Amino acid sequence: MLFVSAYKTNRAFRIWLFLSLFCLLFAVVYEFFSFGVYSVYMLLFPLCPLLLGAVPALFTGNMCRLWNDGVLLLSAGCLLQGILEIYGTDSSCPLGMMLLGGVSVLLGALLLLRKERQS
Repeated sequence: MLFVSAYKTNRAFRIWLFLSLFCLLFAVVYEFFSFGVYSVYMLLFPLCPLLLGAVPALFTGNMCRLWNDGVLLLSAGCLLQGILEIYGTDSSCPLGMMLLGGVSVLLGALLLLRKERQS
């Protein structure tokens, strides 16, 4: 059951795509007002929901909750690290968020594979 109904796929894809576009708009506006200071994390911030949310939604519809939370944690970690780099300070909080997000995405992928095997 890799491909699901068109309604669920389109709905999940539209939500993730909207979130990606919002992240892109936020990053562009934030970088515009950062007075020439750029951060790689802020530039990659919109790619997290696009590549880990919208693209998988095309194939599987709505991913499991653990996957979605992991993508959101990765996005929030990139956003926070980008803001802190632009501001000129450092913290260990974004690294922890990104590590937890990565673990959550991996566990979500394992749960999805297990669910696929059972059906």
